[in-house]
Amino acid sequence: MITNSELQPHELEEFLARMARRYFSADALSDTESPERIAARVMSAGTYRDVCELIDLAGRAYLAHVFVTAPYHWFSQPAREYWQRHLRLGPPMPRTSRAKPASLGGAFVPATMPGEPDPVVRVH
Repeated sequence: MITNSELQPHELEEFLARMARRYFSADALSDTESPERIAARVMSAGTYRDVCELIDLAGRAYLAHVFVTAPYHWFSQPAREYWQRHLRLGPPMPRTSRAKPASLGGAFVPATMPGEPDPVVRVH
């Protein structure tokens, strides 16, 4: 398991405490909110400046750990797509709004926009 940054642990703790107050309502915030949950909220709903500070304090390995181990509902779909690409964790997830139904049973054929490369076809 990857833990908080060894380089700046106190700064990271202070930052996460500030972000918890900013991105969680007082009613929803508990004293035992996990650092991973707070980091995921910043990754999903944070400002550009907050995300940059989180990356500087925690590092990309920690953010990748948070992203991969977090329950699916912790990230919005746009945030999930962004972080999957940004952290280079594999091909982007298919966007259902742009997908065409497959003619072969079980296959997924994503739609393409003009100028995009041909998609990779996945068979489930």
